[in-house]
Amino acid sequence: MIKVNERKRDIIETMWSVLTAFGYQEVEYTEGFLTEAKAQPGKYCYFDNNTICAINTGKINAKAKTETLALAIEVAAALGIEYFYAKVADEEVTKLSYLFGFEGIVEKGTQNDEIALIKDDVEFASGKYESDSSQVFFDVEKVIESLLLSGAEMDSMMTSATLIFAEKNAEGVAYEVAYNLRINGCIVEFFTDGDDISEAESYADKKGLSCIIRAYADGKLIIRAPPVLFLFVDKKRYFLDTHGVLW
Repeated sequence: MIKVNERKRDIIETMWSVLTAFGYQEVEYTEGFLTEAKAQPGKYCYFDNNTICAINTGKINAKAKTETLALAIEVAAALGIEYFYAKVADEEVTKLSYLFGFEGIVEKGTQNDEIALIKDDVEFASGKYESDSSQVFFDVEKVIESLLLSGAEMDSMMTSATLIFAEKNAEGVAYEVAYNLRINGCIVEFFTDGDDISEAESYADKKGLSCIIRAYADGKLIIRAPPVLFLFVDKKRYFLDTHGVLW
């Protein structure tokens, strides 16, 4: 039987992959970090006391606030949390979120609910806006509870994922592929531990990842996957086999 703590690790790694896809840089949380981060605008994520935090610093407008909300929703969707909803205090952010396609998820919350993502009665993510930062916090234990409420089993969830390897200048292509996979319920992880495809293949084999997508700057994709899988790119369907993709 696969241990629960291994599944917890997989869940955390999936959350990290979404954060990095949104351009957040992983940092180590230390005393005084928030002050330093606000002094140097950017996107940062860190782990602190069983909570994964993401902070966007700089001049925070309605668009930046909405991106923080979209980030939280994308994390929940990538993990497979079902039938959750988001409460947002800011009316302008609520309206902008509808342009992202979140009309069926986002509802106007109370003033205290700046951002709150809820599955049944479990609030698994929350966020707040300030003039110089926009932040969202994921409670890992409550994320797991929300997954269980969605019908997932701890010794069977997250058993397979897609690893994306971006060649030089192919990050944009890779992020677009990752986004399309995630909104279709796939778990996606970016390879960031090296710049050689053989390293990515070894990593995937070690972790038991079922599919590797190698993205090139010109939009070409080479895919190693089990037989009888399909990928939709620009509304076209491609058949995948163990040798790659048939274009």
